[in-house]
Amino acid sequence: MKTDKWGNLVINKEFNADMLAEAVCKLEGYTYGPSDTLYWQHGHASERSFIYVTAQHLTREQLTQF
Repeated sequence: MKTDKWGNLVINKEFNADMLAEAVCKLEGYTYGPSDTLYWQHGHASERSFIYVTAQHLTREQLTQF
């Protein structure tokens, strides 16, 4: 675990984007498995339950394209 100068837990700077997405999936109970077609879809819990992990805001158009 890493902490900042005030003792607050922070994300380790050694983590990359894939590692963070995998950690979010695990914490939320999803199986990590990035989509080949939707760049922000990183995992699933069932055939119809997906988790989307991104560090950017998604537009309505992006969220409704599938």
